[in-house]
Amino acid sequence: MSFMQFIGAVYAALCLAVLLGSGFVPSVRAAEPDRVKIARPSLSMNFMQPLLARKAGIDRQEGIWADVIQMPTPVAIAALIAGDVDYTLAFESSVNAVLKGAPIIGIEIYQIKLPQVIVARPEIRTFADFRGKSAAVPDMSSSGLNGFRQILRSHGLNDKDYNMVVVGAEPNRLTSLVTGRLQFTWFSPPFHMKALNAGMKALSGPKDFVKSPNGIATSVKKIKEQKEQVKKLLRMFLQQTAGCDRTPMKRSISLCPSTSLTGKRPPLLTISMSPR
Repeated sequence: MSFMQFIGAVYAALCLAVLLGSGFVPSVRAAEPDRVKIARPSLSMNFMQPLLARKAGIDRQEGIWADVIQMPTPVAIAALIAGDVDYTLAFESSVNAVLKGAPIIGIEIYQIKLPQVIVARPEIRTFADFRGKSAAVPDMSSSGLNGFRQILRSHGLNDKDYNMVVVGAEPNRLTSLVTGRLQFTWFSPPFHMKALNAGMKALSGPKDFVKSPNGIATSVKKIKEQKEQVKKLLRMFLQQTAGCDRTPMKRSISLCPSTSLTGKRPPLLTISMSPR
């Protein structure tokens, strides 16, 4: 290599270093997605949106990598306020927390019907047989319980017609049915299949799904300090919901928000979504 070639190589290297340092050339680190923690109450169809977005690659398109963590709803609300998780899918409980003064906010409703299957012991034949029997419930304040009671009311049963016993999550409720301790409960798909495989009986289906909005919430601090991340997450959920609207799933079990049912979707939070 001649002296002039050596000088030229050094000059090119210096120019490249300046460009890299000044930001004219994008770095690999800049392309890394925002890693966020999303709390879900259980593994069920109600909370499948982040997983569907991952499978379709929508999260990566929007620059998001979502770690979905399962935790009890009260723990999730406390973790959201403390900043230990970034978002929660326990939407109705989040709204209740807001009404009590918690510094959190709902940012999107992505589901207008609650997918629930009423499951009972094999000797139970109809909803009328629930009178005087005991239901296994996870708690006394969840959106699932609200939907469960609405379905029973639609079949002529009031709260006084049956007992409710708090036993916790799906595995505990299934055990209480299998052992005969309690007689009926509800499960969200796909967990209800475990109950059917264990000899239990399904007494309801998609036609019984009640209107009960579900969505995603975050902290007020997150909105103030990381608005761009919130925009990315909203775009991810909106794209996933739009894809769901175009599938037979939406027509069969009404999981996705439908403008034909709800009209315009009033946002719980308005954030400017610049076209890309």
